[in-house]
Amino acid sequence: MNKLLGLDINGWRDFVIQLPRQNHSLQDDKENPPIIDCGVDTAIIRVSHGKQDREKFIVGEQTVIAPHGKGIGWGEIGSPDNRILVRNLLHTLNKDQSNQYPLSKLISHYGSNYDFGVFSIDDVPQSTENFRGYILSIMSGAKIGKPLLVWRPILATLYAIQKGIINESHKNISVVCHSSQGFSIQNLTILEEKIQGIKMLIPKRYFNGHLVKSPLGYNNLRKKAKTVIENLPNENSGLAVALKSTTKLSLGINSQPEFFRLPNGSWDSINPPAELPLPEIEKFDSYNLQDTDLVIFETLTEGKIRKKIENHVKKSVLNHNVKVLSKTAIVEGAMEAARRLSKNNDIPIYYDFLPQIETIVWDENEQEVKGEKLIDVSVKGLPAGKVYHSAKPLMLGISSGQEKIEIYFRKELSKESDADENYDSPRKSEIYFPPSEKKVAVKVRAEQVPASGRAKIVLESSDLFGQKIVDWERALTLDLKWEEIIEKMNNGSPTIPDRLVLEATKDFWDDEYNRRGLRSLMERENQSQNPDWNILANKLSFRINNKFCISSDGEFPSGIDENDKALFEEMQSKALELALDRARGNTVLDDNAELKFLTWAFLKCNNQVTRELLKALQSPIKGHPFVWHQGCRKLIFHSLGRTLYQKEDIKFVFQHLLNIPSDQWNTSNHVACAAFLLSRRDITLEVLDWENVEKLATIGATLLRKAARNNRIPQTILYPPYLMMGLLRMRKMDIGSLIYREGYKENNPVAKIMFEAIKFALPRLRQQAATRPNLLNLVNVLEECLKCLEGRGRPDIFILLDEDFAGIDALSV
Repeated sequence: MNKLLGLDINGWRDFVIQLPRQNHSLQDDKENPPIIDCGVDTAIIRVSHGKQDREKFIVGEQTVIAPHGKGIGWGEIGSPDNRILVRNLLHTLNKDQSNQYPLSKLISHYGSNYDFGVFSIDDVPQSTENFRGYILSIMSGAKIGKPLLVWRPILATLYAIQKGIINESHKNISVVCHSSQGFSIQNLTILEEKIQGIKMLIPKRYFNGHLVKSPLGYNNLRKKAKTVIENLPNENSGLAVALKSTTKLSLGINSQPEFFRLPNGSWDSINPPAELPLPEIEKFDSYNLQDTDLVIFETLTEGKIRKKIENHVKKSVLNHNVKVLSKTAIVEGAMEAARRLSKNNDIPIYYDFLPQIETIVWDENEQEVKGEKLIDVSVKGLPAGKVYHSAKPLMLGISSGQEKIEIYFRKELSKESDADENYDSPRKSEIYFPPSEKKVAVKVRAEQVPASGRAKIVLESSDLFGQKIVDWERALTLDLKWEEIIEKMNNGSPTIPDRLVLEATKDFWDDEYNRRGLRSLMERENQSQNPDWNILANKLSFRINNKFCISSDGEFPSGIDENDKALFEEMQSKALELALDRARGNTVLDDNAELKFLTWAFLKCNNQVTRELLKALQSPIKGHPFVWHQGCRKLIFHSLGRTLYQKEDIKFVFQHLLNIPSDQWNTSNHVACAAFLLSRRDITLEVLDWENVEKLATIGATLLRKAARNNRIPQTILYPPYLMMGLLRMRKMDIGSLIYREGYKENNPVAKIMFEAIKFALPRLRQQAATRPNLLNLVNVLEECLKCLEGRGRPDIFILLDEDFAGIDALSV
């Protein structure tokens, strides 16, 4: 006896079908369980705030009548923060994984402990592998026994098969799905298979859906409806929030007058018009579906709007054999998919294409690198829900002493051809491991399940690291074609400076002779009403051999117990409280000591601190409590260089820096911040374009020449080479870029600017080193920087810079 669940949870207009008990055979599929219409603008009500696992929510039917989030007329509970639209949770799921918790509560309300559940997924670019993985986690959190994600066009097709709209005469069909941004279009083949003596029709998918953006998308329809509602002759309409009339009007649903509460406790109402006026819309972008046997179209709209959109679709696809499906087609298709799923894979729900995944390997026989496919080309499709494993893993060789593997890979978007446009942009991932004393083999294989979550590239080596998973979403996207990467690798890859990771050591936590360790300092200061944040900050910034109390990736050193970690977190919380109190103007204190303590924790620094640092970045002197005189700027820039890791934040900082006129750049502030972010954060490479690189290189070269000319060594000569070597990490985006050496045919003019600046500085530095032997190391490192610009230097150049400059952070605050 299986319990089945079909879900069309989209946040615009949700439908659910529950089948609590059913003993299935191929002949008992005629039962039609009731469809639950969850209404428009489905929401989740937050009734208590706190940590994620302690927050309480109202979900389901009760949210319609609950006053939460319905405006100030309801007092505190009327705050908009208390009503969260389901579509907003889904839309921001990729960015905010905490959305999983309330969404799992919603799914649990409809189907906790159900045996099989099917969730509809839009066939659009926004439905990334990560997004699908999060939805699977949500369904698992809702205790669905066997959850499955199925593409919306497939569910529409299953519904059409079930209703007899599609039959065995339809070999090729097209599906148009109404979506937030317009329409998604998918072409499918209908296969006929005999299962247990019964003919079954199975849809087969060959490529990702094509999104056609249109003013008729749900988002734009609602914007038009919102404008209409706001312009109604009602002086109180601005006080009405969480009105369902707006979305009902956008979907063509008849709406009665909707009441809302005013701040004085009285009531008013909105009386929406009967119809949303729609202008004539141009047809799709010449998307011709006239060669298909049948076009089916699904939309959540009804009434006159539905008819207008239907006519628009018929004109646009150049095929008048268009069948418009019921607004509940997707959820009914989901129930059909759940029925098929419950029959232990006896009936395929649909066949999906397996996106080919390619990587780059060294061919011993040909003595060159080449692209190699990880998916067996004989596999033409895979039934939904089944896991594919590479039949024959590829083999990589790891040399003695090697500490990392660079994996290049690309993924197919469509089976139409092998052309580059049918593949996603190539990506690169780096896997680090302890060096081996001998040459070892590493197996590379692919795993994927159609629609359900992300494809995996799995590396296996029993001698080195066991098993490691390459994360497609986190890998670095390259601005190169696949063949260009292979060609450049075969022509010899230039040095790419390794990302700098300053390690942590337990030694600085322990007391030693007459020196207090971080642990005992924190224990002492924790007892004080006014901790000495300077002492704690100085301990965090203390370094020997490029090691700190906390690594630059925000990791504790090995050997630190849970009590130490808890104490550190407690002191960070106290410092955070003081810093935020100052930022709000509640405490006036011309001392940033607690800010130093917070930011020398590197990536362990609380995100609220970085928010304030970004505000302070733009503030004039005395415009922010952290910036009461010009000297405070250095701490702001260095702190941002230490603590930022999110792409948008780093992009914001570089936009600020690049807007500063070149002749106003300060070596210890602006150059240092840019150098830290380039050397320590891979994501920085994705926020810069080549025009930015040229400007930064020119600034670095100019300041290096100025420092050498004015004999400002080492005070201002430290950061420009650091910035230049950071820019060489852009070779990760384009392997052959930023190279300059004599006789090289493809010399880069930007690399030449940096090369000649270092050449200019070296004689002056050598002259000073004649009387100051401690500068000899600096001479050697700058010579190594020249080699890196030539493409043949050491990849650990940042370690050399740090060591031989007595620590780039030695001048930091």
